Amino acid sequence: MPLVATAESPASLLTRPYWYRYLSARADVHRLDDGLFAVTGNAAVQEALAHPAIVADHPLKASARAFGPNVLDADGPSHRAFRALLAPILSAGRIAEYKQALMPGLIHSLVDSIAGIETDDFHNSFAHRVPYGIVCTILGVDTSLERRFHRLTRPLARLLDYPTEETDETHANVSELLRLIEEQRPARTAGARSLLETIERTRNRKGSH
Repeated sequence: MPLVATAESPASLLTRPYWYRYLSARADVHRLDDGLFAVTGNAAVQEALAHPAIVADHPLKASARAFGPNVLDADGPSHRAFRALLAPILSAGRIAEYKQALMPGLIHSLVDSIAGIETDDFHNSFAHRVPYGIVCTILGVDTSLERRFHRLTRPLARLLDYPTEETDETHANVSELLRLIEEQRPARTAGARSLLETIERTRNRKGSH
């Protein structure tokens, strides 16, 4: 992998939108300050993700064991299949639509539910309802599951820390989340443009189950 040094610090770069556009186009690996590197270019990223010295304890490796392959570490047909599923759901237009159509209702519901309530644990008791309400809606599962999704996914976040924390609980929680999602499929309560319905249409086209 070609290497080029840059004088800018990561903190300075990351404050800019599309910061990677400020990196030199003459190389794929960029040495930043503080001993960090930025890797750009498909071939260089593939090499970095497969390099044992880089990924031995990397969060992507631990998360892949628990979650399976994802759009970041998949390649070829699998990568294209992931993108085909996610692109319509996570496009800029759909994100803007979520902000306009989903967030106001969820926020109003949250505000109404906490009116007159005193709490010293707002984060764990209430703050999750807006982001997890959005996740449930996009996924296409009953929004009443948002509290259970929040409880089950909290330990999974530690798989993305460095160093990672992979435990029996994380694997059990992944299994429980998949079970809950699978239970929602026969109910067909998901919106036509939800991720579950998109997956169902893809399966039907391919003749898989």
